[in-house]
Amino acid sequence: MFRRVRFSLATFFVLVTWSAPGPSGAADVTNYEGQVRPILRERCFHCHNAQKLSGGLALDSYAAAMQGGSSGEVIYGGDLEGSRLWALVNHEDEPAMPPNQDKLPDAQLAVLRTWIEQGALERADSAPVVRKSIELPVASNPAADDMTPGAMPEGLICQPVTLSARPAAAASIAVSPRAPLAAVASPRQIVLVHLDTAELVGILPFPERMPLVVRFSRDGALLLAGGGRGGLSGLTAVYDVHTGQRLATYGDELDTVLATDLLASGSRVALGGPGRLVRGFDTQRGEPRYENDKHTDWVLAMEFSPDNRFLASADRQGGLVVWEAESGREYQVLQGHTQAITGLSWRLDSKALATVSEDGNVSLWDPEAVAPLRTWAAHGGGALDVEFDRQGRLVTAGRDANVKLWDAAGQPLASFPMKDIALSAAIDAMGNRVVAGDWTGQVKVWGIEPQAELTAFTTNPPGLQDRVAELQRQFQATDAASQAAKAQLEALASGLHTADAAYQTALSSMLTARTALATARQSQSGLEAPADLSPQEAALADLERRVGQAAAELKQRGDEHAAGVQAELTARQSLDAVTTSRDKATERLQQYRERPARLQQHVAEAEQSIQQAKEAVAREEALLVALQSLQAAAIKVAELQPSPGESETLPSEDAVNLGPAYYEGLVTQQQVRLEQARQVLGQSEAAHASAIQARDLFQSIFPHAAE
Repeated sequence: MFRRVRFSLATFFVLVTWSAPGPSGAADVTNYEGQVRPILRERCFHCHNAQKLSGGLALDSYAAAMQGGSSGEVIYGGDLEGSRLWALVNHEDEPAMPPNQDKLPDAQLAVLRTWIEQGALERADSAPVVRKSIELPVASNPAADDMTPGAMPEGLICQPVTLSARPAAAASIAVSPRAPLAAVASPRQIVLVHLDTAELVGILPFPERMPLVVRFSRDGALLLAGGGRGGLSGLTAVYDVHTGQRLATYGDELDTVLATDLLASGSRVALGGPGRLVRGFDTQRGEPRYENDKHTDWVLAMEFSPDNRFLASADRQGGLVVWEAESGREYQVLQGHTQAITGLSWRLDSKALATVSEDGNVSLWDPEAVAPLRTWAAHGGGALDVEFDRQGRLVTAGRDANVKLWDAAGQPLASFPMKDIALSAAIDAMGNRVVAGDWTGQVKVWGIEPQAELTAFTTNPPGLQDRVAELQRQFQATDAASQAAKAQLEALASGLHTADAAYQTALSSMLTARTALATARQSQSGLEAPADLSPQEAALADLERRVGQAAAELKQRGDEHAAGVQAELTARQSLDAVTTSRDKATERLQQYRERPARLQQHVAEAEQSIQQAKEAVAREEALLVALQSLQAAAIKVAELQPSPGESETLPSEDAVNLGPAYYEGLVTQQQVRLEQARQVLGQSEAAHASAIQARDLFQSIFPHAAE
């Protein structure tokens, strides 16, 4: 018989040495082999097994179930809402499972729910599976009148990834909807250019070979780039515009990506290409959400509507399909173009869709109607790109080497000639400039009102060394020009002083002459007329002549004085301009000198983040060990409690309220927290490696930049 005794877990923790929980403590953990597989065998194996892969999904083994089907993973440990299997069996999404049947019994649903929430364990002694999520900044869809400044690159390395003998064709250009920033596709990189100054402000590497489409998010905070290697691979990459960090990639295609876009809400990324598929990805999971094979040829263009409702996609056979943005369900098939649709764009209110085609036409569509609302001829030989601006105007590019601006009714407003085939075009955030690129790699920026070419650059930017050398040359030239302008200004000032003195002398001479003439006339009128007036008349004529000469000299000196004033003003303006250019060159050179310190600061900050992440991992590991120890203690306490027939001893309060099951849940949660902390550590280490790479690259190019 046992004596009456009460156990405290805290006391037991100190007095008893124990081992990790064995099978007796783990048997109650919900797992695939023990509780889940029998349910799936009864309800799901008939359609989802290794021999019959309905939807590409097999559930008859743990590995196959966790791998998912043709639409991606369906089970995410610890993420019930993100697990599509749960949404289907709980009839929260379609197709409801099992098909044509009622929901599973509540008891079976409870088992599946608990299994997923606890980490989707394979066996009782398995570690929980933690879903790796991709965190993208939440994109916003700005209103038509919202002109809050958008993101601009800061501190990005501007060394081109590749330098070629001549520029590559400007296949795709995007302009930020909230900032004076253009993104241009170039081999192995995306070139970022400040539209106000035409200065290079960043290079985003694209190691997958050739980006063929670039797009900004609706709020301008993110940049998408889709591309790859023709016939081999393709993907879509997402970058943070401000930091240049590559946040995520989507797709593992067997061919390059030709079209891609990000939903304004930030929840979906879509892409398409030669595979004729439209694939939608959940941005948080990084996994496919839908895959549609409606198109019969290469998918060349796609774009989400600004209101988050639709996705429009177009192909090389003139096919045009509107899908539901979130689910990927087919909504409408639009028919009208006779050749490949090369570009499309939604109006900001999402009530109109514009398309261009190799047939040379522009068509406007209502997504609710099958036929186009309006069609007009735009470019002889074929139209290649189209974009709406905030005002509802359209800009198009075509094979006729022209970029054209149209009003909402399709009436031409302006035309901008390019050197060769115009491949891409866009309008800046304020609607004042058109940015367009052509086959030769030239990118031009045009003012709309008044119409004028403002600046130009290419898809092949110069390297850092060339740009620094150019800055130094500009500095030396502007410094020499500044000295020359100062000397000219001093000479002009001296000349102006001389001209002013001559003017005053001439003015005094004219006044004296006029006074003498007036006196002579007055004297002549007061005398009796002599017999011979010749002397007086001659004297009067001489005075009049002298007055005329004085007036002419006065005018000449006045003109010289005015010219001197204008010359001095022009010289001062020239000096100010030269001084401004010199100061700008000096500032940019100083920025290059300060760059090593900034890059080293980034490295130090990354090292600090790694240290903090390591400390967090250590804390989570220690807490996990402690919880596992408490779990083991609870199991020991439960084992030492006497059976009802052996003693009247009552179980302790700790053993009742904080038993093995309680600590089992805490341990599972802590394992998830530990895995998340390790993921943060991995991200910090990757950021540190990137910072070191940037620092070392700059130092290799400019070893004495800080001197």
